[in-house]
Amino acid sequence: MTSRALEDETYFHKYLKETISEEEIAQKVLDVREIYLQPLSSDSERLQERMGKVCDYFLPGYARADLLALKYQGTYRLASKSVFILSALAVIIISGQYIFSLSHWLVALELLAMATILMIIIGGNKVGWHRRWVDYRFLAERHRSAIFMTFFSEKGATEDASSFICRWVGESWCLHYFVPVWQDRPKLDPVTDPDLPDMNSFFDRAWLEEQRSYHERRALGLEKKHHDLSSVGTMFFWLTFLAAFFHLLPHLLHLFHLELHPLHDPLFNRVMTFFAVAFPALGAACAGLRAHFDSVVSG
Repeated sequence: MTSRALEDETYFHKYLKETISEEEIAQKVLDVREIYLQPLSSDSERLQERMGKVCDYFLPGYARADLLALKYQGTYRLASKSVFILSALAVIIISGQYIFSLSHWLVALELLAMATILMIIIGGNKVGWHRRWVDYRFLAERHRSAIFMTFFSEKGATEDASSFICRWVGESWCLHYFVPVWQDRPKLDPVTDPDLPDMNSFFDRAWLEEQRSYHERRALGLEKKHHDLSSVGTMFFWLTFLAAFFHLLPHLLHLFHLELHPLHDPLFNRVMTFFAVAFPALGAACAGLRAHFDSVVSG
């Protein structure tokens, strides 16, 4: 067995051992079931019953995978934010201690920050926060897609699980897990011609409009976050420019035999030096967060 196969088997067993509240799963099932049944006309009892069978079969698996994906997504994002912020904090602590000749015990705070970063990185790699997030999201979306494919299919349909999920991804434990789920799906009666308009309307409202609405909301939120991080990062770089300028200004004035006594204050020079070191670290943290979440979204 290859190392990749062993890794996949490990994550497969991790998924089976994941624990999540039955109440959370039940609530998620009810919420999503309502979303899928609501677009169906109240006059289409047969279609509502059809969708009900599909939801009863697929939604528990979807809810479990979706909730676990959200859990590890939140953990991974929090860990990533912490690494960027703690890195900047470590630079600020050590530069402040050195420039202002503060107690050497402050270095213990830098060590604590770096130790926390190392624990986050090592722990994240060992537990696999990102891998689990991606795997569980992939599995959840397979269940969600299967709801629509089953609803629009009928008895005798020959599609196998790989016909719509293997063209874009390689071997994964998610595929092996999902194959029997798809093969045992409910076998539904053929739809009749009078049902087609309602089914077409259902597809538009429950799939296309829901996806469009979700991505529009998501885009607005991400655009605001991107703008805020960009503005804060730019502010720190401008402050760095000003700190470096005032740090150099006494030497420039000295070339023209001019002096401003406040600029020669040793404390002023130390503060400007500290700002010139600390602000780029904060600006880089903001830029790193912005680039990180851009890559997370595009991925």
